[in-house]
Amino acid sequence: MSTPNGFYDLTKEESECLESKAISKMAILGKSSRILKDEIFKVLAEASVLIQYPVEDLELCGFVCYKGKTIYCFINSFIPLEKQIFASAHELYHIWFEQEMLSRGGELLKSNVIDSESVQPKNETMANRFAAMLLVPKDVLRNELSNFKVTENNIQMSHIVRIMDLFGVPYKAMVRRLLEIDFITTEKCLELLSEDSVTEANLIQKRLQIGDEMLNQTMIIRFDGLVDKALSAYQMGRIPYERLRYLLGIVQKTPDEFNVENPVDLPSEEEIMRILNEED
Repeated sequence: MSTPNGFYDLTKEESECLESKAISKMAILGKSSRILKDEIFKVLAEASVLIQYPVEDLELCGFVCYKGKTIYCFINSFIPLEKQIFASAHELYHIWFEQEMLSRGGELLKSNVIDSESVQPKNETMANRFAAMLLVPKDVLRNELSNFKVTENNIQMSHIVRIMDLFGVPYKAMVRRLLEIDFITTEKCLELLSEDSVTEANLIQKRLQIGDEMLNQTMIIRFDGLVDKALSAYQMGRIPYERLRYLLGIVQKTPDEFNVENPVDLPSEEEIMRILNEED
């Protein structure tokens, strides 16, 4: 199987190995034959310290690295949700299977890697393929295609748009997945990945009002465990109120949202008036 941009340059054995790994991980997670979609963030949070923050750079999808003995993963919540989901699954491949690479400095994930707009290093191609297998399991995809009564001969752009929304993955990733499971030919894949087809898919998506939330920037701010740990530290007297307010401010929260009042004794109205009326 061969297409431009080096996306499909994996051997049959490598693809089968990745499929086996994806199936095994889904079984371990207790999610066999399931559609993960945005559940992927929970999975990622269990495998690393997850940080989500909006960085106004559509090219930056995320990064993963070691800090000491802890794995940290960052996902840019400024990019569309569907891309955040795919980036999360991509980073899980590195976390689960490339510990040595992470210990050498980690990985910065750019948009062109996910979109496969250029030839990628082998491990990035593997991560992309694994992400697709994890988010769009072959058997589940075939079942959904059958439910939609879609065949290779009658597949239309509207079918792809509806199915990509169901799995929560970008259009290009879904088209490639259809090729990977041998549902469409290489020629059909190239046709569907053309610039005109991508534009048409975007218009159909808007026309059918499907998956609007998948195209939205969530802008979520999340530092995994920060709120709970900051509140616990304050309750144990390990940090002062001002420090708590600063830490909660990182995720745009305030102490009063957690029924924590400023312990500083402020002067009453009577005291303020007395001070103002005192003679020099």
